Amino acid sequence: MIFLPLSFDFGFHSTNKISSFSVDLEEDTNPLNYINEKMTDENKRDHISFIEDNVQEYNSSVDISSNGYYNPPPTFIPNAIGFFSSGDLLIAQGSTGNDVIWNVNGLGTNNQKRYRIIRNGIFEISSCDAGNCWGGSISIDQDVPGEIDSLTEGLWMYTLEVWSDVELPTNDTVVVRVMADNFGPQLSLVPGNQTIEKGTTGNIIKWNATDIFPRIYSLLLESIEIASGNWDNATEIFSPSLDFLSIGTYNLTLILYDSLNHITIHTIFIEMVDTMIPELFLIPENLLINEKSLGYNITWNARDRNPTTFIVTVNNNLLISTTAWDNLTIITIPLDDFEEGLYEITIWFSDVGENIRSDTVDLIVQGEKPELNKLTDRDVNEGTTENLISWHAKDKNPNNYTIVSNITGILVIHSSGLWDNDTVINVDLDGLVLGTYIFNITVFDISGNLISDQVLIRVIDNNVPFLTSIPPDLEIDKDASDVIIEWVAFDEHPDVYIISLNGALADENSWNNSQSIIYSIEGLDLGIYNFTIVILDESGNFLSDTVFIEVTLANNLSSGTVFTRNLLILTTVIFLIIFSTAIFIIWNLLKNRVPYEISILEKELEGLISIDSIVIQLPGGVPIYQEIVQKSQINLTLLGGLTAAISAFLTEVSDSNSTDQKEEIKTDNSVSGFQTIEKYGVSITSHHSDQSNIVVVSKQSLPTNILGQIQKSHYEIDKKYGEDYSNISFLRDKLPIHKIFQKYDFKISLIKKLRINSDNLKEAIKNTLLDPELMRRITILMDYIQINEEHNGDLKLAELMEFYKNQGFSSAERAESIMEAYEKELIS
Repeated sequence: MIFLPLSFDFGFHSTNKISSFSVDLEEDTNPLNYINEKMTDENKRDHISFIEDNVQEYNSSVDISSNGYYNPPPTFIPNAIGFFSSGDLLIAQGSTGNDVIWNVNGLGTNNQKRYRIIRNGIFEISSCDAGNCWGGSISIDQDVPGEIDSLTEGLWMYTLEVWSDVELPTNDTVVVRVMADNFGPQLSLVPGNQTIEKGTTGNIIKWNATDIFPRIYSLLLESIEIASGNWDNATEIFSPSLDFLSIGTYNLTLILYDSLNHITIHTIFIEMVDTMIPELFLIPENLLINEKSLGYNITWNARDRNPTTFIVTVNNNLLISTTAWDNLTIITIPLDDFEEGLYEITIWFSDVGENIRSDTVDLIVQGEKPELNKLTDRDVNEGTTENLISWHAKDKNPNNYTIVSNITGILVIHSSGLWDNDTVINVDLDGLVLGTYIFNITVFDISGNLISDQVLIRVIDNNVPFLTSIPPDLEIDKDASDVIIEWVAFDEHPDVYIISLNGALADENSWNNSQSIIYSIEGLDLGIYNFTIVILDESGNFLSDTVFIEVTLANNLSSGTVFTRNLLILTTVIFLIIFSTAIFIIWNLLKNRVPYEISILEKELEGLISIDSIVIQLPGGVPIYQEIVQKSQINLTLLGGLTAAISAFLTEVSDSNSTDQKEEIKTDNSVSGFQTIEKYGVSITSHHSDQSNIVVVSKQSLPTNILGQIQKSHYEIDKKYGEDYSNISFLRDKLPIHKIFQKYDFKISLIKKLRINSDNLKEAIKNTLLDPELMRRITILMDYIQINEEHNGDLKLAELMEFYKNQGFSSAERAESIMEAYEKELIS
């Protein structure tokens, strides 16, 4: 701070006398500091305060003088005077209407109340000695008009001293800070231009500004005021919500004012846009339908914040012209009148922002399908070469083909390409490992008509397991312990082993190449025992080995025992030779068998159709379960046992048939545990166990796969319910038995009345879960059911086979269609 040269007359009292002196101050001399230095403790006035750091710059000389003698006031009665001031002030230099006001209250006599106002502790700017000067408000502006408004930048201190005839002098100081405000409000939070997505919510713009003396603001949208009010440095300024704006560009202007009418203007541009493309919620799949099929539609639904219109075209020709839509609109295109051909049906959805979402459905309306040779299922020996399957198709307008296979574990595209009438489509089977593989080909013409064929390839294993370590025969003491028999075997596909002790099952478990097969010998009485192991692989190939264990007392081996053991060994060897020879013959028959003339599926369906009844009996002939499919000439009560059944059957049939109708009795032991007798067009097949017999009466002998299914089911039924067989009524509920049959793939539901599961069928067709050719066959069946309402949805397997036959389907196609429908629960 710079102090200008001033001339002062100072007066101060000492011992009731006013002393005075004059002094000229040079530049940069603080007058208060000078006074403070020159005055002694004896002549300083106690009621003058010096604020050394708040002295102002002065532009003119000020004289302060006091001459003569000063009469001090009389002795006062101590008494508090109450002050209430307007408080310290912060004002802008050049502002007007500023004032400092005190409210003073006390007990003095009205005509003895006096005051004076001192600026910066030494300059008296106003006083009142007339008496009755206070008792309410005291205003500087009233005493010295414009005093506060004329202050320059800096700190100014105004002290009010009051006293009365009965009250000691009391003072109060108000500090006035004057600041130069030469700038308008400054923005501290400055938003940029904004892009807002139409349809979103909560879109506001906010600012933050600072100023020494903030006052009001105005917010203009396209020059129209949309908000106004007071503002301060601590409060953000928000715009109203801009969600209402339409698509377009707008200017938004904020005008800020301070107390000196400085103005700050800030403008941004608001661009309201719609960039969101309509979203499809209901998307139809591509369709393949037969010409003149009824009830097929294509349906769309879309969503958007600002939807407007849509159009639909077929092969680029307008089908539905510009039409309004909203989020609830469902657009449906019926397909009943579409003729054979290929169609691209496209829909375009538009919104306010002219965003477009399109979707195209490829529709194939098919007529005549191509011709394709049908392959039969076959076996291929693992590791052999030059194994092929070949298809040849014909059509007036051939196009392309696709082959799918499960060689990777799931059905995937194996190969695809174009074909013509001279093309032979081959699949190389070399290198396939043990397993069953599906190869399904679908050929198309240019109109989208198609035909499919599927072949089942079974890669078999003919390699018999072999032993790498063979245990010897043993002679052990009766009290010996820790005696074991250990075999080590090898096969590419190990499965299970079975150990029998003197012909009775002793152990059964799985095996692998990395572990020995160990059987512990313990608790045997004196005697000779044979332990025979049969080791099987996953394909049923097996080997057997027998170990003889003679249990004796120590040093007590008799010649009789030796003879008995040798006889037992000889008998076992003879048995193994005969057994191995039989296995070898069977293996060679299987190895050299001719290819299938009729597929496994066809044989299975023919066998199921021929079944008349199924009976489970106790060994004494008491029936505990009966499933009668259709009436038979056999009286089921006569099936008490297989021998009794044969006798009764022959007697009953011979009484009712002439001798020229008789046929030879045939016995079939192709599946373990079964006996089959055929006569007069009736077949009785029986499977025995220690606990029960299961007997099937049919019109022809059953194929081996059905026999295997019945065999496994029989074992499971005995295992699960054998303890309850004494309660012959326990099987009145047939459902548990049906579940066991189904578990082992014996399709008992197919031999009773069938029902078309329409809901499952419609869902499969809708979701294109079916092979197109199979879907066509099932759809034809649906039409058949609707025409023949007398079935009420029910029909027999034979009727279903006959219907497909009349439609011109081959035996293999009939079997494939029915089995696929059964697996997908379309029929039950």
